[in-house]
Amino acid sequence: RQLTLYNKYIQVLDSVTSPSNTDIENELAIHDYLVENVSYVDTGDSSYNAYSALINGIAVCSGYTECFKTFMDMLGIENGTVSGEAGNEQHIWNTVMLDGQWYHVDVTWDDPVPDNPGVVNYDYFNITDEKMRRDHSYTSDINANGTKYNYYAQQENYFTNTTDYYEYLNKKLSEALESGVENATVVIYVESLDA
Repeated sequence: RQLTLYNKYIQVLDSVTSPSNTDIENELAIHDYLVENVSYVDTGDSSYNAYSALINGIAVCSGYTECFKTFMDMLGIENGTVSGEAGNEQHIWNTVMLDGQWYHVDVTWDDPVPDNPGVVNYDYFNITDEKMRRDHSYTSDINANGTKYNYYAQQENYFTNTTDYYEYLNKKLSEALESGVENATVVIYVESLDA
């Protein structure tokens, strides 16, 4: 059973990560793999571990967390786990350190329930303590305050101030008008806008 699990870890690493990738690229690949290939299902004790997640494709938070932690260990990315409460239930998730900054990663909460094939959420990918504490309660010795590698912060259409927001919106609308399209959709991620 352990050999089967180990071989699956190696197979997944070989198929979705690369030594030439950055840590964030490999971390994101593992996050996406777990969300796309594991469904949140509570079958009792058997869904509480990495074997159930990787081999059977079903798990609860502890299965997702154990898998993610093992992948990060195998990739040489410093990481840990945090236990607490979320949704009025006991919960566990991961932390990672990238460029000297800690981040929270809750793969379980990024996996849509019920399972929605092809849909990957990123609301809990590399977030700060401040964001995590909005709906998770916990005590931790780490200070997760990194923002650079938050999923949305990596996107060109993510803004935290009105000046950049309006400049981007004007640019995209001008591009649409110049190209002659009649209808255009502009997707923008907004963390918060200053007044």
